Amino acid sequence: MKNLSVLGINWGGYRKFDRAVYDHSITQSIALWAAGRLRPHVSNVLALEQASEALALLKNRAATGKVILRVAAE
Repeated sequence: MKNLSVLGINWGGYRKFDRAVYDHSITQSIALWAAGRLRPHVSNVLALEQASEALALLKNRAATGKVILRVAAE
């Protein structure tokens, strides 16, 4: 048996219901990420031109983490 846990929040609802809670959550999440205490799993990094492939990964449930689209600097 595996010891697994899943945590999450639907921020969209709080944005409409209680904007102050939403703003605080976003601010704290960014601060944790900046401090290196929040490390989301990124499974794929693709060029913007590969957006259709990124969507296919999500649609087919082939991504195990975040799918990032990279925008090339000009």
